[in-house]
Amino acid sequence: MLEALLIAIAVFVGALSQRAVGFGIPLFLVPVLLIYFQPPVAMIIFLLVATASNLLVLFAHKEKKEIIWPIIIRLFIAALPGLIGGAFIVTRIDKSVLQIIVGGLVILSICIQEFVFPKPTSRLGVSRGIAWSGLAAGLLNSTVGVSAPALVLWFRTHICTTNQLRHNLAAIFLLMNVVSFISVCISKPAALSSKPLIIFVISLPVALLGNFAGQFIAQRINKRQFEKIILVVVIATGFMSAALGLINLH
Repeated sequence: MLEALLIAIAVFVGALSQRAVGFGIPLFLVPVLLIYFQPPVAMIIFLLVATASNLLVLFAHKEKKEIIWPIIIRLFIAALPGLIGGAFIVTRIDKSVLQIIVGGLVILSICIQEFVFPKPTSRLGVSRGIAWSGLAAGLLNSTVGVSAPALVLWFRTHICTTNQLRHNLAAIFLLMNVVSFISVCISKPAALSSKPLIIFVISLPVALLGNFAGQFIAQRINKRQFEKIILVVVIATGFMSAALGLINLH
């Protein structure tokens, strides 16, 4: 019962944050999943839920889509080696080690996004550094699910609207998640059992509620206040994951 409740809370808050500010699902969901599941199973559940959340961001609302496909294609091609290599790593890494890595990356990623965003200097388009950003995001996506920092930092060097950032992130996350899912299943077929699929099905309505709650908040609440709340909660989640990993480390 506690397991289902914690996962549901992580899915709801993650989907809410994803819709409101453009990131959130992995920062909340992956640390919670690693409490109960081995890394390959945790990643399969996360990838299924994250894929559904990204589809909701792209298609559940009537706002105009601002996807720039040349950027998405370049990022995706660059991400492919990392996505495949990351799946090989996550199916062989010790769970406690991954919990520590996830905790550290969650804290680092949210702090980077909060305090180290570079000032935008050019219009959004294919530019220098996009290949390295895609490669790093691919590796992080398949291993720990925390691929947002590598992408967001590149996007934020350009002048772009909130919708451009949100929609383009959702599009590239969607493509990367599909490849990560296939790669993890090929590397560890036993990880794709009935339990991850059941948890995914149960999580779908929760993700839907979180998505629409995020839309409601994005339209009504002061965005900076909301991001401050998310900052505190995410850092606490990262510390919890790292602490659990240290406790279980042999």
